Amino acid sequence: MKMKILLLVAVFFLCIFTVNALTDVSINATSATNSIYPGKDAVFSVEITNTGTREDIFVLKLNEFIEDSDFAYEARITPSAMSIKNGQTGKFEIVVKTKIDARPNKNYKMKFAVRSSLDFDFNKAFELITRIYEPSKIIKIEPQLLETIEAKSEVPFRFMLENTVDMPLNGVDIYVTSDLELINDKRNINLAANERKVEEFMFNFPKTTLSKEYTVNVRIYDKARLIGEYSGKFLISSNPNIKESLEEKNSFFIKKIKLERENTGNEIMQDEAKVNLGYFQKMFAYGIPREDGTEKIEGKYYMVWKETLEPGNKLIFFAIVDYRPAIVALLVVVMFSFLSWFLLMRGLRIKKKIVKSVMTSQGSNIKVMISLKNTTNTDFRNVEVTEIIPNYLHDTEEYTTLKPKRIQKGKSSKKIVWEIDELKRGDEIIVTYSIKSKVQFIGSVLLPATMVQYMNNKGDMKKVVSNNLEFNSEMLKKR
Repeated sequence: MKMKILLLVAVFFLCIFTVNALTDVSINATSATNSIYPGKDAVFSVEITNTGTREDIFVLKLNEFIEDSDFAYEARITPSAMSIKNGQTGKFEIVVKTKIDARPNKNYKMKFAVRSSLDFDFNKAFELITRIYEPSKIIKIEPQLLETIEAKSEVPFRFMLENTVDMPLNGVDIYVTSDLELINDKRNINLAANERKVEEFMFNFPKTTLSKEYTVNVRIYDKARLIGEYSGKFLISSNPNIKESLEEKNSFFIKKIKLERENTGNEIMQDEAKVNLGYFQKMFAYGIPREDGTEKIEGKYYMVWKETLEPGNKLIFFAIVDYRPAIVALLVVVMFSFLSWFLLMRGLRIKKKIVKSVMTSQGSNIKVMISLKNTTNTDFRNVEVTEIIPNYLHDTEEYTTLKPKRIQKGKSSKKIVWEIDELKRGDEIIVTYSIKSKVQFIGSVLLPATMVQYMNNKGDMKKVVSNNLEFNSEMLKKR
């Protein structure tokens, strides 16, 4: 009895091991895209080798609820089932659809299982791991730029691009921009999985491109998603240069000096524009635009403008030496003087001078002449000539041409008056008298001015005076 029981137990275990030996597989999973970014597909190739003792139909299934996944929303398995003979291998493809809001920079696991159609208890599980990267770091960008760039034509900007994921990136757009407007380009490129390649962009920089530090930006988009970016600095080298030309034009009493200054370099120039002027010229010069001042440098005078000249810009200055206002002013003065003289001469002109002098040991004898002339075209009436003689000079009462009407003696002087009834136009009358001094003169002697009153043709009384008459002994000796 006991032997029968032992025999039945042995048969039972033998059956179990036999069934297990009939169904078994080995699994080899590889990924074409084991590193992707949110919204992209993770593709796996799964090889199942039938290591059992019989042909079987194997089914590949997701071994979890897709709704519970925090990174995928679908898993497609092709084919879903495959008949594999013992000792042979079948290939399955699994495509995992990742969520667009999947959290990047993280490894995600997804559970799958291989089941047998002949042995319902057979369930061999395995896991697939997907690495999701941050979108902007999918493509790594390494610049191959010089820190300092010369402003010239055909300057290369090179960037090493590396696809860091195990999937191709086709039709992605690369944009190269900068705060320097001359740098602006776009192109469409393809990158194989894990490919490294250099993209070169050529830009032209005029010689007047401002020397300063600029930023260059590179951004790569897969449709609207940013998958790579870079931002760096570069410097446009300095090349300061000012081109200057000077042109002079002369016309009637005016001189124009034209100064052109052009910044043909690439630096903002804080400079001074100078035009050389002579000492006399600077008194009649002005600038267009208005100058900032005049400087004397090594004995020379310069009209100076302080300027800020941007690269590529040109400034024009004019130094105008204009003598016309001075000449006009001089002509006005001359004309006014002539007119004044003419008007004065058009009235009653009176002159007083010494015409004869005799010096002796006993004193001096002096003859004085007073000239009256009507320089107008009308007649004068009631002309009265008044002469004042100091008492230290004695009137000799010698009147050659016209005797005085009256003589009045005062305490310190004597007044002599001549009266003339009429002085016709153009007529001239000479009045003379003699004086003497009993002593030698010490210093100068002053005879006061002669006063003349007359009535013009309108009946108005007018008055004119002559010059004062000053003399000394030395002057008298020379006569």
